[in-house]
Amino acid sequence: MDDPAVVRVVELIDSGDVDVRRQGLELLHALDHAQRCAAVQSARRLRRAGLQGLDLRGLDLRAWGLRTARPRGRDLRRIDLSGSDLSGADLSGANLHHARLRGTILRGSRLERCTLQLADLSGADLREASLVGASLVGASLRRADLRGARLPERLWGVDLTAADLRGLDLSGHDVDPAVLAQARRG
Repeated sequence: MDDPAVVRVVELIDSGDVDVRRQGLELLHALDHAQRCAAVQSARRLRRAGLQGLDLRGLDLRAWGLRTARPRGRDLRRIDLSGSDLSGADLSGANLHHARLRGTILRGSRLERCTLQLADLSGADLREASLVGASLVGASLRRADLRGARLPERLWGVDLTAADLRGLDLSGHDVDPAVLAQARRG
């Protein structure tokens, strides 16, 4: 039997008419209760729900493994997913402006055409991730692992201090030399 808290969250999600700013407290309490109760089967159902129609701006969802969720094209401004495992997630077109993704595992993820302006991806694992067409102006990728990643053609105003760019071919990319000088290129 499903945990009633998770059932309520899924009902909110499925309604397609959820405004987290209005119903956020109820949603967060339900998520917190579901996590505390370790409703593993129910949590899987929640993650598969896809988050369609949810405005997740400003929420701290670090403890939720949203790897199977489909937040593609969603408004995720100021979301905190630090330390989450989002390996292989499709976040294409999502608005992650000012998002906190410190230490997040995004290995093999699709971040194509994402707005990542002012996002904090410090220490993130972006190996084999695709960031083609993403906007990274003002983003911090300090100590991020970008080996094998596909980067946007323009890399200006990005903090790549100690980022691991070993093995990347950046020929044909418009890269700020000052930015590149701060990265590890092997």
